Order: sequence, then C-alpha cells, then structure tokens
Amino acid sequence: MKVLLTTDELVYLFETPLDEIKGKQKVPIEVIKQFKNKVTILMNILTLTDLYKFGGLNFEKLKGELKDYYSIRLNQQYRLIFQVVKTENDRIIVEIIHITEISKHYE
Repeated sequence: MKVLLTTDELVYLFETPLDEIKGKQKVPIEVIKQFKNKVTILMNILTLTDLYKFGGLNFEKLKGELKDYYSIRLNQQYRLIFQVVKTENDRIIVEIIHITEISKHYE
C-alpha cells in the first residue's frame, strides 16, 4: 500500500534513524520507534482489512469530527491517525494512506 506522510515533521521522524533524531520532540522516542514500525506495517499490507490481523494495533474508524479518519495504537497514550483515499486506475484500486498526525489519545 502506498503511504503518504503529510508533514515535514512526520517525514523527518520516519526517515531519520532513531539515534540521529536531534532536538526536543513532541513525542517520546519510544513513540517515534512505534510510529516507524506501524508505518512500515502500513506500507506492507495490501488492503485495510489486513490490519485486523494485527490485534494489538486496535485499528478503528473514528467518529465525530474525525469520522473520515482511522487510527491505530502506537502505545497506551498515542495513536496514529490517518485517512484512506481510494483511486481507480485501470480497474486497480489503490488505497493511499495519508498519515495526518501522531495524537495523544483523548486530547
């Protein structure tokens, strides 16, 4: 699946090795490590339904103001929030995941 990171900060966190991340970050280093792992999982699945195989992710469709988004668990406190865009090209459906933020749950 194609994954698009929507901010420069998310691209930096994903592409930079953990020991080279500089400066104070908005989230703990362990959350960044989990973020990298979860994005890698998203890149390697074929469809969203494949996420249900990973029970610990707590994959869910969000409600309310975020009703067009999904989330997976990074740890007890943080969630990775993303949106799915489906496009058709020669009858092949591609799910493009736009990762929008790392969020503290319930804040």
